[in-house]
Amino acid sequence: MVYLVRALPHPSVTPSVRFNECHPEWLIASPVATAARAHLSPWHTDSLTAAVDTSILALNGLPLEGFRSCLTVLADACVRAERTGLQWVRVAARNGEQWKVGEGEKMPSFWESVKVDGQDMKVYTSVPDGKGPFPAIVVIQHQGGVDEFVQEMTQRIASAGYVGAAPDLYHRDGAECKDDGPTRRARLRDVTVIKDVNATVDFLKGHRAIDGERLGIVGFCMGGRVAYLMAAANASFKAAAAYYGGNIMVPWGEGSSPFERTVEIHCPLIGLFGEVDGNPSPADMRKLDAELTRHGKVHEFHAYPGADHAFMNRRGNRYHPEADRDSWPKTLAFFQKHLGKVAVAAN
Repeated sequence: MVYLVRALPHPSVTPSVRFNECHPEWLIASPVATAARAHLSPWHTDSLTAAVDTSILALNGLPLEGFRSCLTVLADACVRAERTGLQWVRVAARNGEQWKVGEGEKMPSFWESVKVDGQDMKVYTSVPDGKGPFPAIVVIQHQGGVDEFVQEMTQRIASAGYVGAAPDLYHRDGAECKDDGPTRRARLRDVTVIKDVNATVDFLKGHRAIDGERLGIVGFCMGGRVAYLMAAANASFKAAAAYYGGNIMVPWGEGSSPFERTVEIHCPLIGLFGEVDGNPSPADMRKLDAELTRHGKVHEFHAYPGADHAFMNRRGNRYHPEADRDSWPKTLAFFQKHLGKVAVAAN
């Protein structure tokens, strides 16, 4: 059992730990702590060892005794988070009794909500361990949406020391939409995609845990195309990584294609390609390389023999482990070169 503690301001003036979302494996909390003791809401306990509402714990599958045993450590974690500016700390149980801060294999990950055109857009967010403010990288989905693959890549970003944020570009379809990926992708338009990514950037730049001057973007498949587009459309990005971005020469809706906006690109770009991919093909890669060179844009391209489209997706039948093992360290080194050093070793 792992409890994830989120250090965010609470509207109450009373030091508190407010548990606002429960999952089978994660308990997300937003604490403000100015002393070693903490009051718990909505359970309204007056001390760390007071009784907790057992019905709430049972509803969420949380062990009462184990929860009580971790409260002191939880309060200490809140105090540390408040004093250091740390945004997330993890409190993990070992053998049901020993509680420690900062345990666990995965980076803390959760869904945020951002307003775009009056609608809520979910943003899958993963944060690194350590003290902020952190540089951040926007992760752009492939055709399958913000699925397990994109969530995994967002977590890999956090493991390397960056906050990863993956906006759901299909949010306008509504939660009940059952259409397949190609159908949903065909509805996207560059003008709304730019709005969605810009809203994600604004969210990150307005967050106290983020160094808003150190933002990058990475995308896979259609996300690689979007990364290329946003390198031109938003000057906040200091580096962009495009993994096998197809249809860069084609506009989505009215306006110019990403390729036609190459002259507007304002940040260094790294491109990762499979040599047997048909879209983008090796000829497409050479055309992009020539256009970037013609406009004097800083870039580097890497192509992998035997690798097809989607070679980073471990869940797909085109996964290429050699290309993954070579391209990801190159991508992280590229971000570190252009966004500055990070505190967490990359993996």
